[in-house]
Amino acid sequence: MSPAFLIERGLYLAISVIMWLIALIGFWPGYLGPMTTGTLDKTFAVHAHVIVYLGWLILFTVQSTLPMLRKGRLHRRIGIFGIGYGILVWAFGLYVTFSRFGDRVRLDDLDEARFQAISPFVDMLIFPVLFALAIYYRRQPEVHKRLMVLAGTMLMIAAVARMALNEIIPTSIFVIDAIWLSPILVAILHDAWFKRRLHLVYGIGFPILALVPARLMFVDSSLWRAMTEWAATFVQ
Repeated sequence: MSPAFLIERGLYLAISVIMWLIALIGFWPGYLGPMTTGTLDKTFAVHAHVIVYLGWLILFTVQSTLPMLRKGRLHRRIGIFGIGYGILVWAFGLYVTFSRFGDRVRLDDLDEARFQAISPFVDMLIFPVLFALAIYYRRQPEVHKRLMVLAGTMLMIAAVARMALNEIIPTSIFVIDAIWLSPILVAILHDAWFKRRLHLVYGIGFPILALVPARLMFVDSSLWRAMTEWAATFVQ
């Protein structure tokens, strides 16, 4: 294998390693740490979501490694399973979002329920769009793999938000974006150095994702209030 080939293929393995680091650091204080000490107390929905989430990271890492090993056929075969798994990730994300929303509504705290739900709800609106586009362009590898980086990075925002919540990092949108979007930044720097260009997928996707942390600005909007008040009527 030539050095250029290894660098190109190894890029996506490096990106998966960055994602693992973000996930482990972000979820250590509230989940992974207590799990190691036997003090973890979470609902079934949260446990199931973490398992599915880690499964996604494993799948992303495997799929990032196979092209580097010239296992393109196996990469495509696993990709068929990956389509179903991506849908599962999305479904569990919505399930946990509405499950925790319902728990807070039952505690008669609609304001807190509204505040806590907007972030994962928006995330679960954006992820399936990026993932669906990646599937649609699966026969165009240069587009497909970049869309998968965007989709995978989208799921990392929950871990980075917990870093801010646990004061591991400052609660600055610039700091959050810098850490959260670091997988995409690495990919952009790679393209700039080796290809001397910014790929259209990153040119469009990066600025859109960079604005995602601002979703909390709309927590008191009339639309979100109406949506959550309507959703609360279904909580028993």
